[in-house]
Amino acid sequence: MYPVENALASPTAFALGGQSMIDAEQQVEADGYELLAIFHSHPTSPPKPSVRDRDDAFYYDPYGYLVHLIVSLQDDLPEIRGWSYAGEQPVEMTLITQAGK
Repeated sequence: MYPVENALASPTAFALGGQSMIDAEQQVEADGYELLAIFHSHPTSPPKPSVRDRDDAFYYDPYGYLVHLIVSLQDDLPEIRGWSYAGEQPVEMTLITQAGK
């Protein structure tokens, strides 16, 4: 995991910090990894892309390989859903998990 700073320093809104995003990307590459997913949380709303999420999608992924994970914390148990931003509208991706791993 490569965390990036919240440039807004806000508990209710998030914007990628420019240099911290560049630093994270460079570290991913230096470590020999490929970026497969970006995630963030919605503390009080469902795990669906908001208008701001769609407007601020930093990565354009024409092939739909990059997963934008949203973790909703609005209920007792977190809910995670994944989205592709390859087209004009986000498309939900099927997430397959293995219990205990």
